[in-house]
Amino acid sequence: MKKKEKIEEKYFEDIFYPVKALWKGVYNIENVEKTKTYIESIGDDYDEVEYVVEVENKKKYTWWDSMMVFTMYQTLTSVGLNYFKQNKKILNIDDISIEDFEKNFLENLEFEGNEEYLAKYKGLKSRVDKANF
Repeated sequence: MKKKEKIEEKYFEDIFYPVKALWKGVYNIENVEKTKTYIESIGDDYDEVEYVVEVENKKKYTWWDSMMVFTMYQTLTSVGLNYFKQNKKILNIDDISIEDFEKNFLENLEFEGNEEYLAKYKGLKSRVDKANF
């Protein structure tokens, strides 16, 4: 029987920046599938990042990191599809605010089954720092 992983408290930035570094960061968004729900360049990068986190270096990464990989894919795809509708050809990950990524991350944490992680989630450091002034 596998021992249950101890869940550490985490700030968003402590998960976000290490995972963000795994992504290419700039995407050609001209290749949108006919379903208009998938961007090839983002999907290909997601596959590579997910492989690194879930298989290649799975001892280095945690559930937090896996959730961040999914959230980043979700956010990049959503923004990329909006850019596509505006006839933009390139999406840069830095064009998306950290608050947008955090909003989607929190929404994913709020799904049933994630209660223990949600209880340990501390949010954005910058938001917490402003509240302490």
